[in-house]
Amino acid sequence: MRLLVKNMVCPRCISAVKSILVSEGFTVKSVTLGEVETEESLSDEERHSLADKLRDIGFELLDDPRSQLVEQIRVAVLKWAHLKKCVD
Repeated sequence: MRLLVKNMVCPRCISAVKSILVSEGFTVKSVTLGEVETEESLSDEERHSLADKLRDIGFELLDDPRSQLVEQIRVAVLKWAHLKKCVD
Protein backbone atom coordinates (compact mmCIF):
# COMPACT_ATOMS: atom_id res chain seq x y z
CA MET A 1 0.00 0.00 0.00
CA ARG A 2 1.29 3.44 -0.92
CA LEU A 3 1.05 6.17 1.73
CA LEU A 4 2.06 9.81 1.49
CA VAL A 5 3.58 11.48 4.52
CA LYS A 6 3.97 15.23 4.99
CA ASN A 7 7.02 16.97 6.50
CA MET A 8 9.69 14.40 5.59
CA VAL A 9 12.80 16.36 4.58
CA CYS A 10 15.90 14.29 5.36
CA PRO A 11 17.32 10.79 5.89
CA ARG A 12 16.57 11.04 9.62
CA CYS A 13 12.88 11.53 8.78
CA ILE A 14 12.96 8.42 6.61
CA SER A 15 14.50 6.45 9.47
CA ALA A 16 11.95 7.72 12.00
CA VAL A 17 8.96 6.90 9.80
CA LYS A 18 10.34 3.47 8.93
CA SER A 19 10.91 2.75 12.64
CA ILE A 20 7.28 3.53 13.44
CA LEU A 21 6.02 1.30 10.64
CA VAL A 22 8.21 -1.61 11.73
CA SER A 23 7.21 -1.18 15.38
CA GLU A 24 3.56 -1.34 14.27
CA GLY A 25 4.24 -4.67 12.57
CA PHE A 26 4.12 -3.57 8.93
CA THR A 27 6.37 -5.02 6.25
CA VAL A 28 8.04 -1.99 4.69
CA LYS A 29 8.86 -2.22 0.98
CA SER A 30 10.38 1.27 0.78
CA VAL A 31 10.47 4.63 2.47
CA THR A 32 11.53 7.75 0.59
CA LEU A 33 10.94 11.43 1.22
CA GLY A 34 7.19 11.85 1.50
CA GLU A 35 6.28 8.32 0.47
CA VAL A 36 5.95 4.91 2.10
CA GLU A 37 5.22 1.56 0.48
CA THR A 38 4.05 -1.34 2.65
CA GLU A 39 3.25 -4.94 1.77
CA GLU A 40 -0.02 -4.82 3.69
CA SER A 41 -3.12 -2.74 3.23
CA LEU A 42 -4.10 -0.78 6.33
CA SER A 43 -7.44 -1.08 8.03
CA ASP A 44 -9.13 2.14 9.12
CA GLU A 45 -8.06 1.46 12.71
CA GLU A 46 -4.43 0.83 11.69
CA ARG A 47 -4.41 3.95 9.53
CA HIS A 48 -5.74 6.07 12.40
CA SER A 49 -3.18 4.62 14.83
CA LEU A 50 -0.33 5.20 12.36
CA ALA A 51 -1.51 8.76 11.71
CA ASP A 52 -1.48 9.46 15.48
CA LYS A 53 2.04 8.06 15.91
CA LEU A 54 3.34 10.04 12.94
CA ARG A 55 1.68 13.21 14.23
CA ASP A 56 3.40 12.71 17.60
CA ILE A 57 6.80 13.16 15.92
CA GLY A 58 5.82 15.96 13.53
CA PHE A 59 4.59 14.15 10.43
CA GLU A 60 1.17 13.92 8.83
CA LEU A 61 -0.40 11.05 6.93
CA LEU A 62 -2.05 12.59 3.86
CA ASP A 63 -5.44 11.36 2.64
CA ASP A 64 -6.71 14.33 0.64
CA PRO A 65 -5.66 14.14 -3.06
CA ARG A 66 -4.95 17.88 -3.21
CA SER A 67 -2.72 17.74 -0.12
CA GLN A 68 -0.96 14.72 -1.59
CA LEU A 69 -0.21 16.60 -4.82
CA VAL A 70 1.10 19.63 -2.93
CA GLU A 71 3.39 17.38 -0.87
CA GLN A 72 4.68 15.58 -3.97
CA ILE A 73 5.57 18.95 -5.54
CA ARG A 74 7.29 20.08 -2.33
CA VAL A 75 9.36 16.88 -2.19
CA ALA A 76 10.32 17.26 -5.87
CA VAL A 77 11.54 20.81 -5.19
CA LEU A 78 13.54 19.61 -2.16
CA LYS A 79 15.19 16.88 -4.25
CA TRP A 80 15.94 19.35 -7.04
CA ALA A 81 17.44 21.85 -4.62
CA HIS A 82 19.60 19.13 -3.05
CA LEU A 83 20.85 17.96 -6.48
CA LYS A 84 21.55 21.53 -7.54
CA LYS A 85 23.51 22.11 -4.32
CA CYS A 86 25.59 18.97 -4.95
CA VAL A 87 26.39 20.04 -8.54
CA ASP A 88 27.37 23.61 -7.69
